[in-house]
Amino acid sequence: MKLSHFWDRWKEESWREGSGFLVFGLIEGRARNCFALVASALLIWSAWSLVGKFWADALAQAYQDPEGYRAALGTNPNDPSILHNLALLYMYDPLELDVARAQVVLERALRISPYDVTLWLDYARVMERQGLPDRAIWSCQAAIALAPSHFQPRWVYANTLLRARDSDRAYPILAELVERNGDALENVFELVWESSGRNPLTMLTFARNLHGVQERAALISFLMRRSQFDAAIAIWEDVAGSPEVFRGSGSRLMAGLLQTREWLRASRVFQEWSARSNIHELVWNGDMEREIAEAELDWRVLSAPGVRARQDDRMAHSGKRSLTLEFTGESRGHYAGVTHYLPVNPNSQYELSFQYKTAQLTPGGGVVVKLQDPRDSSLAWICDPIKASEEWSMRKIRLRTGRESHWLLLSIERMPSPGLFDYVSGQIWFDDFELVPIGSVEGFR
Repeated sequence: MKLSHFWDRWKEESWREGSGFLVFGLIEGRARNCFALVASALLIWSAWSLVGKFWADALAQAYQDPEGYRAALGTNPNDPSILHNLALLYMYDPLELDVARAQVVLERALRISPYDVTLWLDYARVMERQGLPDRAIWSCQAAIALAPSHFQPRWVYANTLLRARDSDRAYPILAELVERNGDALENVFELVWESSGRNPLTMLTFARNLHGVQERAALISFLMRRSQFDAAIAIWEDVAGSPEVFRGSGSRLMAGLLQTREWLRASRVFQEWSARSNIHELVWNGDMEREIAEAELDWRVLSAPGVRARQDDRMAHSGKRSLTLEFTGESRGHYAGVTHYLPVNPNSQYELSFQYKTAQLTPGGGVVVKLQDPRDSSLAWICDPIKASEEWSMRKIRLRTGRESHWLLLSIERMPSPGLFDYVSGQIWFDDFELVPIGSVEGFR
């Protein structure tokens, strides 16, 4: 039987006896009063605790200084957030700087809240300031154990290791951070660069810890922006990876070197790139069969008012594609929207050949193919203006490069005419560009 049954039966018997009822009434009344008193006390205690916490938080927010935080602790001595904020003041406030007191306060907070990652990270900073790098590293490891997949603990850990001159352990951690968090690329690269004293050889050491293709390419770009060309080239040669990766990152590296007019270094990259990629053509995509990317070593093709420049999939001298310029008759003046860099050796002879055909081309339109040394404007070779030809025809340009020539800029241009009626209309197709060495003093390498 349930306890309530005995309780009800005892009350019933007490009612019948009268005196029992009186005794029961007195007992029941006192029990109720006692219960009410206990409940009221608990409510008051809870309310007072809440009020105390709110008051402590209000004091801490209103007076963000040691006195305010100490007053808050007097109201709520076991609040780890107040202890943490007080420790931060002791760590960073120049008027209250006291690292030893910060250590004591943080240790008290950690005893209360040992699973707070931020407490462990700040404790690591305190240990480092106290000249205890081993304890700082241990504290970072504790934070990582609590949050193994979070960025911040590993970031602080790597920084701590670098300041302890332990790059052997720091670099793999930073490389892992880069590969897990693409947004951290620049921050990580900047950290390694500055902590190494801007040493290119150190960047090469760090690069060997990177396993991702995009991360290596990003590091090369990072060094290029800082004009660290030799380091960028060394990383590309050393850790480029597979032939496909080597080819892609190499062409981007050459593009950056050409844009910054680093002709000799770009030539060095091309020779390594072409040799290891088994590429022998000096006019990349000269047959127009690849879709033009307008980047790296490919053609750059830009339209302009009155000139439409594009690849044509319906007309070709060989293969399936050609390059076409369509003039509407509205263009007056100079057009040079098609360009391509070609690698050459100094003091060498070459022959450039190409195929072309036209449709309804204005006589004397002034369209030419031009080669020029970008370092020396006096070294330029221009074919005769393109004449109307409904059949495919070949043109050739023979030249000898200068003593310091490493690249030529090929361009298709429309030269302005001094005549009264300076316009051109019609269409021209170009295909099968080829640059061939025909003899040199030093020999073509």
